[in-house]
Amino acid sequence: MPENLILLLVILFAVIFLWEAFMIFSANRAYYRSGLTVFRQTIIPGKSIPAHLDLAALDAEFRGKLGPSLVFLKLGTGEYAFREKFFEFRLFGYTPVMRGYIRLDPISNTLLVEGKLYWTEFVVVLLWGIFVLFSGYFWAIILLVLAALGVCYLIQRSRFEKVAGYLRNSLRRPTAPAGTIF
Repeated sequence: MPENLILLLVILFAVIFLWEAFMIFSANRAYYRSGLTVFRQTIIPGKSIPAHLDLAALDAEFRGKLGPSLVFLKLGTGEYAFREKFFEFRLFGYTPVMRGYIRLDPISNTLLVEGKLYWTEFVVVLLWGIFVLFSGYFWAIILLVLAALGVCYLIQRSRFEKVAGYLRNSLRRPTAPAGTIF
């Protein structure tokens, strides 16, 4: 593989990685709303949806036991983001492949939970694809990388389903104060 191409790919990865890290930590609304959606659940409650979510209750419910905790952030009116907590050492860990987005829509009386693929994952697959094109182990390496990312996705999908299930069950509680889920 030409050295200039390797250097260009490493720089591309570093730029996207740093840009994405900045967007994640700054809780950029446009960043959490956009991207390739790989998980979606729409919740239609039997009653009207709340005006806001109780982030402290969500953080407490999804505090990591074996794996990393989930962190919930308010983006704007009726919009929330969530992701795995970084730099938290637990017994079980994995590479996150998506970030979460929650939207409360009082007009349609729905609550949407989405998982958007991290842009860095695109670059990793692209880099591995280019690397293996120049090596003799194309299928073995690309299948190994895709299998590892697939396992990480399944783990995260399970956690996102738990968030959606928790929100769904919270909407069914008759004792919730007006204007809040919890």
